[in-house]
Amino acid sequence: MAGVKPVVGDLVRLDKLAQEELDAYGQPWDNVGLVVECVGIRCKVDWTNGATTRPMRSVLEVINASR
Repeated sequence: MAGVKPVVGDLVRLDKLAQEELDAYGQPWDNVGLVVECVGIRCKVDWTNGATTRPMRSVLEVINASR
């Protein structure tokens, strides 16, 4: 679902570039997450590893849209 902006309720993952950047810092990241809030250019995401972050919408790939 390339090019789709994430909204609340979407299942997402980080895009490949963002994953590679985290890998370079020794933080492998292949989790999926649920978008629980979006404000401006950022979304609050609850990840399967228990973390909650606020990445920019542009680095999120929608896996399964809630719409």
